[in-house]
Amino acid sequence: MIDSADVLHALRVRGTVQWFRMSVGRDPLDALVRPPMIAWRYVDPQDQVRDDLQRIVAAFEGDVEWVVDFSARNWVIMPQRLSREFAQAAEGYVGVLTDLKCADQEFCIRATADLGALLERIREP
Repeated sequence: MIDSADVLHALRVRGTVQWFRMSVGRDPLDALVRPPMIAWRYVDPQDQVRDDLQRIVAAFEGDVEWVVDFSARNWVIMPQRLSREFAQAAEGYVGVLTDLKCADQEFCIRATADLGALLERIREP
């Protein structure tokens, strides 16, 4: 299963990470697989890195569709379905990840498997 060291290693290939958070792996409270999502920011975000990540995510052919969002200070990679769930949630609602985790474990497992392969692509020069 993917852990924070795997995620941080992939992100550091592209720049110096100032901050990051992730949702991935089994939740220790209920043993359900979380829907994967990575949010981070670089100390010095570069346009070339943004372009490279956009290209990598767009070209990735996994079991689920993925999106990358650079519209805010923190950059985010997540499955497209999770992005839609966030967009449809009421403003300020904080249960989106938990709702999807509880509603569709098959999706969460498939997306987590995809994330491992996507991180490998991000680590490639």
